[in-house]
Amino acid sequence: MGGRIKILSSFSNPIFLCLAAVFLGHQLAQRIDLSTPFLRSYLDDFLALPLLFFFTTMVMRLVFNRPKLQLDWPMMLTGFILLIVVFEVVLPNYSTVYTRDGWDVVAYAAGGGLWLVWRRTI
Repeated sequence: MGGRIKILSSFSNPIFLCLAAVFLGHQLAQRIDLSTPFLRSYLDDFLALPLLFFFTTMVMRLVFNRPKLQLDWPMMLTGFILLIVVFEVVLPNYSTVYTRDGWDVVAYAAGGGLWLVWRRTI
C-alpha cells in the first residue's frame, strides 16, 4: 500500500503542478480570448509529451506496482511518433480543427526534451 501512496504523491511534484497549471491557465486564456496566436498554436503541443508521459508513468507504476518504473526509450519514441502520426498526419484529413504544421513536431520534440530532463525527479 505504501508504494501506491508514494506513486500518488508524485502528483504533488512541483514541476508537474507547474506544467499542469500552465496548461489549465492557457486553456482558460483561450476561452476568454487572451491567448496569443503563437501560444495558441504551440504551447499545448509543447506540454503534450511531458503531461502524457507523466500520466503514463503513473498508471504503469500503479498497474505493475513498481514505484520506481521509468518509461524507456522505445516507449518514449513510440509516444512521440504516435502523437505526430495522429495529430499531424491522420486527423488533418478528417477535421479542419487539425492542421499539418512541422513546427508542431518541433514543439513535441522540445516537450519531449523537457520530459527527459524532468523524468528522473518523479
